[in-house]
Amino acid sequence: MYSFELDKDLYTFETGIMLHPEDSIVLLMVGIAGYKDRELPEEALLKLESLLRFFRENDKDVILRITYDHEGKGLEREPISFETVKSHAEQIAGFAASHEKDIFLFQGLLVGKWGEMHSSRFTTEEKLRALYEIFDKNLSGRVFTAVRKPVQWRNLNVQPDPGESLAPVTLGIFNDGMFGSESDLGTYGETGDGKEWNKPWGRLKEQEFTGAIAEKVPCGGEALFGEGFAAMHEPKVYIQDLFRQHITYLNRQHDIKLIRYWERQKIRDKGIWNGSSFFDYISAHLGYRFFVKSVEMFKAKNGCELEFIVENQGFARIYARTDLYIRISEESGELKSIPVGDNVLGMIDPGGMQRISVRFPVTKGRVYLYACEKDHGKTIMFADQGMHPEGLLLGNMI
Repeated sequence: MYSFELDKDLYTFETGIMLHPEDSIVLLMVGIAGYKDRELPEEALLKLESLLRFFRENDKDVILRITYDHEGKGLEREPISFETVKSHAEQIAGFAASHEKDIFLFQGLLVGKWGEMHSSRFTTEEKLRALYEIFDKNLSGRVFTAVRKPVQWRNLNVQPDPGESLAPVTLGIFNDGMFGSESDLGTYGETGDGKEWNKPWGRLKEQEFTGAIAEKVPCGGEALFGEGFAAMHEPKVYIQDLFRQHITYLNRQHDIKLIRYWERQKIRDKGIWNGSSFFDYISAHLGYRFFVKSVEMFKAKNGCELEFIVENQGFARIYARTDLYIRISEESGELKSIPVGDNVLGMIDPGGMQRISVRFPVTKGRVYLYACEKDHGKTIMFADQGMHPEGLLLGNMI
């Protein structure tokens, strides 16, 4: 997590950043309290553009949260006028839309303590809906967005008719109170049974609802060590909850006590994770985790047929559109690529698998499976051993 006040010196901030090599994603919190009585100047937006470029050049995806408050003083740091807030929302939403490839997800609607949409004069249902409409108009279908609670999500969206699923959306949920208490620090209601759309529901119902949202848009947030929660539940409940909600990302810096607790707890299982720490298991399963379960080759007319099964062992699905190829490194040194379907990996649910087949001429050489994001060209790694620059080595044709 990196915090920057947009009216401060950018050079000092960028030169002081220490990037963790294992992090694939960062949370960039940008404060705009310095402009609470005026529009954001062009200079400020250029600073924000420079920040996004910095993380892109360092191969980090960015979760962007722009907010007035980084100190838990939302009422003091926010504008007096809601018109000013709406003006800032228009500026920021337009900026984010023009930098869609640099933003993995945009959190919040500017207002509230720490941008978490509470403890503010601007968090009435009417005002939040006005802000959401600005961001939705600019970012829907371009940049994923997220609000703090499931009930806030429902207040911003129309309830589907009985028997209908949720409409395609790009609005997710960032739960910054995970495991802090039985209600995830007020994220859920105490007893709601899911029948009243605009009311908070109980823990299980809200987690199932979040999981349904996460079929279409990434959900995540911050996890905390709640002593009461840890005393009431077996360690495996953490994994069950993360899978039920299809969680893609967690802030590992937020509560070191929880990290240490997960490091001490060990997996008791017959599989390859037996004896591993909960921290290692959770880290490896956040988001998608593609594993090639089996590979078979058959003779076919005018060539051969390769059939393989890809399993998604992760908590969530992949949200970027993907390209999948069979790559053949021939004895001559030539590398041939054969496309396999369209967005095949994106169709695999968490815990699900897909049987895939492709035909190609018989040749000699190494056969690899290679995947990348369609828009960015970023390589998608498989969990199996045997990853190379050409992809996952499936075998040799001799």
